[in-house]
Amino acid sequence: MDVVRPSSSPTRPSLSTRPQRVAVAVGLILAAVVTVLAGFEVGSQEAVGAETTTTSSTIVATSTTIPGPLLALGAFPVQGKCSFIDTYGAPRSGGRLHEGVDIMAKAGQYVYAVAAGTLTKQYLDTPGSLSGYGWRLTASDGTYYFYAHFSGFPPGLAVGDKVVAGQIIGYVGETGNAGTPHLHFEIHPGGGVPVNPTSSIKAIDGCAVTTIPTVATNPPNPSGGQDIPATVPTTPPTLALAVRIPATESTTETPTTILPTTPATTPATTPAPPTTPPASTDPLGTGRWTFVEPVVVFNGSGATALVAGVTKQITVGGVSGLAASSAAIMARVSVTASAAGNVVVHPCSATAPQTTTLSVEPGRMAITTAMTPVVAGKICVTAGMAANVKVTVTAQASATGAGLRPLTTVRALDTRLANPISVRLKAAQKVTLSPAMLAASASARAVTATFTIVNPSAAGNLVIAACGGTEVNAPFINTSVTSFSLVVPMNGNGLCVSSSVATDLVVDVDGAWEPDAPAIAALAPVRVLGTSTVAATTGATPTAVAVAGVVGLPPALTSANLNVTLIGASAVVSVFVWPCEQARPAAAVGAVAASKKATFAVSAAVANGQVCVATDEAASVFVDVSGAG
Repeated sequence: MDVVRPSSSPTRPSLSTRPQRVAVAVGLILAAVVTVLAGFEVGSQEAVGAETTTTSSTIVATSTTIPGPLLALGAFPVQGKCSFIDTYGAPRSGGRLHEGVDIMAKAGQYVYAVAAGTLTKQYLDTPGSLSGYGWRLTASDGTYYFYAHFSGFPPGLAVGDKVVAGQIIGYVGETGNAGTPHLHFEIHPGGGVPVNPTSSIKAIDGCAVTTIPTVATNPPNPSGGQDIPATVPTTPPTLALAVRIPATESTTETPTTILPTTPATTPATTPAPPTTPPASTDPLGTGRWTFVEPVVVFNGSGATALVAGVTKQITVGGVSGLAASSAAIMARVSVTASAAGNVVVHPCSATAPQTTTLSVEPGRMAITTAMTPVVAGKICVTAGMAANVKVTVTAQASATGAGLRPLTTVRALDTRLANPISVRLKAAQKVTLSPAMLAASASARAVTATFTIVNPSAAGNLVIAACGGTEVNAPFINTSVTSFSLVVPMNGNGLCVSSSVATDLVVDVDGAWEPDAPAIAALAPVRVLGTSTVAATTGATPTAVAVAGVVGLPPALTSANLNVTLIGASAVVSVFVWPCEQARPAAAVGAVAASKKATFAVSAAVANGQVCVATDEAASVFVDVSGAG
């Protein structure tokens, strides 16, 4: 394509310094506007989870005096419609300066490779990440282009892949340190320091172009981007499972001992319905839940990371559309740390209780859903070790909304089974789990589910979403078993799940959040099994755990939100939770590898004031209650 060159007209010398001051002031105002739109995005986006990009001391606070070189790009980086202005060099928090251009666009629009090259680095949305999801694209001359804040990646792309200009490499989002959907884009000529990219992208401004480039060979965006024309290959094979896989199905092989597939002996898959129909509203506004688009309320790392033993107060009331007076929230909590330890989410009205919301192993990201009361618009988080922590609100208590229908744990998916429609997942192969498979109604707003990755081919990323909705990305390491649980929103189409690498996957469901289900209120967490420091020893013999009437808990209840911490010994171990009046289910609520530990969010039915807990190998367990209904 033709290269648009700068005008050769000489620059007229200014007659006074006043026009310069005006230009600088205007530049600063424009920079401030985009800074607000971008959620006070931090400059040097590569600083977290990657080598730090050095900020040149010669960069000034407005881009009007530092135009970048005009580099010929093969494609505009974002699908229209979009907008951008020059904010290169604008100040950012922490003393950083903006090192790219922010292209504002709707979430889910396509992001294109601007040149032919190799994807040399992938960025994930880990706690404290500034960039969120993104790529480094490196051309043959060493020049690299840095992309940040994606909502996700097209299936099949991996580090080392070759791409061409105009190829779809991601979707616009607001992950990392971003407050609104946009693409942060940088140019590093020859692999060196960044230069102002504004003139280069302005030369081929594509913000009015919505047509997909003919070279686009990726499948449609599962998160709701525009459809790719029929001439472009469609999505990779999908496992659209039409019926629930029976828990009694035998396995063709036994790659690992986790998550037994032996038949359940329980005569029913769900507890008996309450004798009195549940109320459709909760007058106190504390036990029904409205699920919202995820709102990041804290993303701490480096100087903002949690300090061991120091409680962090986090404002949630009134943030990004959250209710200012909400009595409680649910939040997705993800943590990384260099040392093992525990994190507890709790109301700020008291000191941190001796309970656990999330148990963390070094070298891997731990993730779960926390339920907690809100006091004066704030929640509190306390860690027993230095930790990078990200807190994303996914639901808030409301007068109307969904309640909880706890289930005796149902196995929705086990790719190790012999059923012909259930086979080991290929990389980027999407599984659709219908509401029936999840033991939920079509009107369910969410399910409490445990996702277990078994013998993956490599470290990877599990992607979970209400089909067509906002994705949750959970990185995992290359180990025999990684298990975590979440309250994850769903819709009438159910859940869509995929992995970036080949793996076996097990999905177990123990709660459905439905409009006509009974209310369940958040509580300050209370330990009901194990002491403050010593776990209870468990095994195949059920342990009856008193819940109702324990100090801090209601005298009568039919459901509970539990945080179950499992500590493995010499073997891989699974943990089971169920109402004691029933037989133990075949499906587990979590699993850990030998000598590892993890905490699982569990929706449990309570019978006669108790729940039963067991493990298939000798193990240690803590159980804490954070919600009751």
